[in-house]
Parts: sequence; structure tokens; C-alpha cells
Amino acid sequence: MWGFVLGFLGMFTRFCRRPNAWGRYLADASCWTYLVHLPLVIALQILVGRWALPRPVKYLFILAVAIPVLLLSYHYLVRSSWIGLQLNGHRYPRRWPWVPEPGQ
Repeated sequence: MWGFVLGFLGMFTRFCRRPNAWGRYLADASCWTYLVHLPLVIALQILVGRWALPRPVKYLFILAVAIPVLLLSYHYLVRSSWIGLQLNGHRYPRRWPWVPEPGQ
């Protein structure tokens, strides 16, 4: 496992040298996502538990709902609030990574 982790770190160090707005955004959102995902995923599992669908379809449904909800909640509720200050060390302006800063 250590070799696997170090291999991935080496790969990203080698091939991802340029700053990436999306990568930075997702890295900042990862702590919030980790902290909040469990109650949301459990609620979604309870919701789809009795549906007569194959498990992979239920899994994809849970992913398709949970990921946007978590990222939108981070963007609108956390990123520029005091929670974002605690999680990321400073507040970010509320704008999406693909939108250039004003004046550019």
C-alpha cells in the first residue's frame, strides 16, 4: 500500500506541475466533502434501499446525487464563510474555478 501511495504521489508530482484551478478547488472542497458525506450517503442509501433496481444503478444514483450536493453546499455555504476560513485557512471569493477573475 505504501508503494501504491508513493507511486501516485510521484506520478502527480511528475505530470501535474502546472497550477490547476479545478484541482485547487477540489482539494479545498475535499475536507468539507469528507466531513459531510457520511450522513448524506446514509440518507440516500435509506431512500434507495427498497427500490427494485440493481445495486450498481443504485450506487450510480447515490454518486450522481451526493457529489453535486456536496460540491454545491461547499461552494455556497462554506467556501466564503467562517467555516471555509477554519477548513482552508482563509476565505475565498464565491466564484467558480473556470470563471476568470475580474480584470483578466
